[in-house]
Amino acid sequence: MKKIISIMLALVMLLSFAACNKDKTPSTPQETVKIDGEMLKADWQSGKIVFPNGNSVQLPCKVSEFIEKSGLKIGNESVIGDKVLAPREELTLNIAGDGVTFKVTVRNTTSTPEMSYKDANVIEYNFNNTNVGNRQIKFAGTLTPGATREAVEDALGRPKGQKKDDTLYYYTGKNDKNRTVKLIVSFNSDNIVNSVAYEIVYG
Repeated sequence: MKKIISIMLALVMLLSFAACNKDKTPSTPQETVKIDGEMLKADWQSGKIVFPNGNSVQLPCKVSEFIEKSGLKIGNESVIGDKVLAPREELTLNIAGDGVTFKVTVRNTTSTPEMSYKDANVIEYNFNNTNVGNRQIKFAGTLTPGATREAVEDALGRPKGQKKDDTLYYYTGKNDKNRTVKLIVSFNSDNIVNSVAYEIVYG
């Protein structure tokens, strides 16, 4: 009986030491990526997105063009089926590829009574740091999760009325068709970009 108790005490001590050592393991700093501040400043309102394969599109663009240029797939295509959109109707698509997943919003921006969602326009996208491959997506040819808050502020400034430790930065402007556009950048607790979202505002 004494031997069993001794063994149990030894096991408890070993587990305690292991837990202590685990707590003392230094955390590695989050890797950051560099961006071209001049490119971001000059091009953010256009809605241009560069895909991992190097191709790009500028919003608004048709869903069919977005998929063809990106080389990615619509993850929820089987659920959507032959969905048609009424005027001003919107739909969310899950875009997926090798290590890449993000969402886009598409809209029937015409007065056509009905159109296939594949003929509708992509008016919004949102990609975050959940997948390593998402860092290969470049907003305005450069901005992606992993960039620093400082780099974003150097390029675009801090949005009016927002604080340096705000989780989200909201930027608004006009595209070349004089339509309002929004850029939303989120940051984690280390002041690293966690997500990038762009939207063309329709009434």
